Amino acid sequence: MKKNIFFLSIILIITSCTLYVPTPDFTITHIDPLGSVIDATTTEVVISSIDVENNTSYETILDRISYDYIYNGDVIYDGQDIWNIYALLPASLVDTATDLTVKGKTTIENIPIPVPASIYTYMDSRNLEGVTLRIYLSGTDNINKTKRTTKYVDYGIARY
Repeated sequence: MKKNIFFLSIILIITSCTLYVPTPDFTITHIDPLGSVIDATTTEVVISSIDVENNTSYETILDRISYDYIYNGDVIYDGQDIWNIYALLPASLVDTATDLTVKGKTTIENIPIPVPASIYTYMDSRNLEGVTLRIYLSGTDNINKTKRTTKYVDYGIARY
C-alpha cells in the first residue's frame, strides 16, 4: 500500500509539472505604414510590416491573421481569417551578465488585405478617423499548442 501511494505521488508530481503551459503574450510594437488613402478602385492595401515582441520566456507561434473594418465602433465588414501563417516568435531571455531582458522579436512583411467595395460609402474624404481596418494576429504556445492569444492593431483608411 505504501509503495502504491509513493508511486502515485511521484506520478502526480511529474504530471503537475508537465501540465503547466504558459499563455502566449506578445505585443504588436509597430505597423508600417500607419494608414492608407484609397479611392473607389482600390482592391487591397499592403501592410509593409508588422513588428511583434514576445513578453514571455517561451516561444510563440504566430499562426493566423484576420481583419475587420470598423466604423463608429461597429463592424461593417467581417474579413474572417485571411491567412494561416507560421511565424516563430522567439522567447524573451534574461541576459544574466547585465540582468536585462532581451525581447524575442519578429517581423511579418508584405501583408495584402482586401478592401471590399462596400466600405467605401462609409468613408469621409481624407478622414483617417472614419473607417478603421483592425488587423488581428493570433498565436499559440510552442509547447503543446493548447493556449491561444489574439492581439490587434488599428490601421487608418481614408478616401480621396
